[in-house]
Amino acid sequence: MKLFYQINWYFIKEWKRYIGSTILLIIISILQLLPPKLVGILIDSILNKQYNIKLYYWISIIILTSFSIYILRYIWRILLFGAAYQLAVELRVKIYSYLSKKNTIFYLNHRTGDLMARATSDVDRVVFAAGEGVLTLVDSLITGCSVLIIMITQINLFLTIVALLPMPIMAIIITKFGKQLHYAFKKSQASFSQLNNQTQESLTNIHTIKGFGLEQNEMKKFKTIAKYTSKKHIQVSKIDAKFDPTIHSAIVSSNLLAITFGSLLVWKNIITLGQLTSFMMYLGLMIWPTLALAWMFNILERGGAAWNRIQSIINKDFFIPNGNQTILDKHGKLIINILKFKFPNHNKTILKNISIKIDFNQIIGLCGPTGSGKSTLLNLIQGNFNIIKGDILYNKSSISNFKNICWKKKISVVNQNTILFSNTIKNNITLGHPNASQNDIEYVAKLANIHQDIINFPDGYHTHIGERGIMLSGGQKQRISIARALLLQSEILILDDALSAIDGQTQNRILKNIKYWKKNKHTIILTSHKLSIFNQVDNIFILDNGSIVQSGTHKKLMQYNNWYNKMYNQQKLIINY
Repeated sequence: MKLFYQINWYFIKEWKRYIGSTILLIIISILQLLPPKLVGILIDSILNKQYNIKLYYWISIIILTSFSIYILRYIWRILLFGAAYQLAVELRVKIYSYLSKKNTIFYLNHRTGDLMARATSDVDRVVFAAGEGVLTLVDSLITGCSVLIIMITQINLFLTIVALLPMPIMAIIITKFGKQLHYAFKKSQASFSQLNNQTQESLTNIHTIKGFGLEQNEMKKFKTIAKYTSKKHIQVSKIDAKFDPTIHSAIVSSNLLAITFGSLLVWKNIITLGQLTSFMMYLGLMIWPTLALAWMFNILERGGAAWNRIQSIINKDFFIPNGNQTILDKHGKLIINILKFKFPNHNKTILKNISIKIDFNQIIGLCGPTGSGKSTLLNLIQGNFNIIKGDILYNKSSISNFKNICWKKKISVVNQNTILFSNTIKNNITLGHPNASQNDIEYVAKLANIHQDIINFPDGYHTHIGERGIMLSGGQKQRISIARALLLQSEILILDDALSAIDGQTQNRILKNIKYWKKNKHTIILTSHKLSIFNQVDNIFILDNGSIVQSGTHKKLMQYNNWYNKMYNQQKLIINY
């Protein structure tokens, strides 16, 4: 029942549908009481040889009542299950909304497959409880109570008590099974999440798996997890299987008691044979409420376990901080002052004593050995992590004070790991600006030096590129991502090793085009392991072990015997060789 309390906000919101369903059910329950009563009257009339026109009258009423019940149940289920299916939409939108607001730390702790399982399978269980669970609760209570009252008042109190003696015993046993089911189902869903994770990772990296010939190894991993998941599901099924025999035993016992003591009452002329027949039919109507209550415990325990799994990700406080200021300045200066930064729940310091000033319309380069902190610094500029010691200022205001959407609009990012969607090239380029004109799309494609490649495809800009851009080369993916970022016309453009898969000649063309594009309009921050990229930038910052060890222009840095000088000459020697 706890689940119903937890989702009562939805019941209140959709009260018209649920109240309407309840009213229809009350009418149905009343109508269901008529056929057994009329059958008893018919039997007694036949036994007493009272043949008259009323017999046909009662038969007609029974047929009409049955047809009315059919129509009302149809309408009732549409109202109830329509509301339940709408809950699925609301829950999934709510989950997606929460996930979109979570920061990067949250996604470091949760795998994609697990999140997908909670947004699909777990939501289905909650929705099933809001539909089938409500149905069983309301139907069993109204039908059960109304039938019980008729059995007591219209037939015999003693026979009713005796016939229903097995029911309390069944209820106690069912409650015990329900608790076992709750914990078993929770473990079952967790194992399903693991299976989902393995499937998602295997399919995402299928080309790497094939490339290394690891199909058999991955199959063994998948088989192990599949067997473990199956084992947990079987444990749930074993508990679930205990419900039906318990219910069946209770019903058989109830019928046996009713027939035995009912026959005795008929023999003593306390009730008639027609009344006993009516009683047995009413007892048959009590079977559904009995089954429904047991089934409801099953549904609610599964739904409650699923709801707890959903809430466990929604309630985790990993939100990206959202300020309340809008950015009024058209252009601004960026000041980065980070005293110390480390990821939550990690002891290692990633960045320390970082001090950088970036004037508007500058091109800034970040370089350094692998793992020096370049990408982390770019993540902080984007506002993806909270800075505990230090701050990043935009025109003297902390970026944490700005509304997320305002700050994100100021920045366009091309990451070293290119992400493309299974869609057309045009839709990938216009991801952030879906209403862009064809001329604007082609303009940025030419700037990214990808236009000629695109028009050589069979369908040009309308070519579907497959899952994660499978039909494109690494360099083509990067250039499409660059075009996508340029189309947004954001003030700050971040290129995080975004030219790593592009040859030197094409790279130089793109850099020349971007430099022309930025003229008096944009600030560019770029990182790369190809130091030739930094020839024309305004300032270069060299990072090592999370700190800035040196800065200056390319010309200035080449005057010293430092990491930059050695690496630049080494790369130049390799190219010339």
